[in-house]
Amino acid sequence: LQELNGGLSRIFYEAESPMFVTASYVVIDAVRGELRYANAGHPSPLRVRRSSGVIDVLQSDGSRPDPALGFIQGFRYSATVRSFEPQDIVLQFTDGVFQAGASSRPPLTMDLLIEELRSRISLPTERLFEELFMEIRSHSGGPGFRDDICLIAAELTRQLDRAELGKE
Repeated sequence: LQELNGGLSRIFYEAESPMFVTASYVVIDAVRGELRYANAGHPSPLRVRRSSGVIDVLQSDGSRPDPALGFIQGFRYSATVRSFEPQDIVLQFTDGVFQAGASSRPPLTMDLLIEELRSRISLPTERLFEELFMEIRSHSGGPGFRDDICLIAAELTRQLDRAELGKE
């Protein structure tokens, strides 16, 4: 994120109007059972812990989220590590998820998104994901969306042993 920020800061400095980019990354270590993530002004990812039924908003260890890319040249982004066990899911999404609201329905919020996930926590991941997308679509009030919508989910199906890494 620091390298991207440096390059974008130089490009955006020359722009005639303010510009920025949000970004988030997640790395899953299937051997250690860890999830490493960083966020640059993007909606916080969610960690779904099926074994306990807990859904966590993954925020940095700091009190405030790190800024979007291109705002502060030289900013040092922080990465945070959390445990990630078999059957856990991490869900990333764009802010368009929350801007899909139709006038006839209340806007989708992080709390409502978590509630929708919790009500589907026992579903197979693919079905959970499909139903969640349909719920987001129902908030849009039509076939299209006002903003981009992107959902990405990853599930750790099992923890790996170091010896397995060399085998294909």
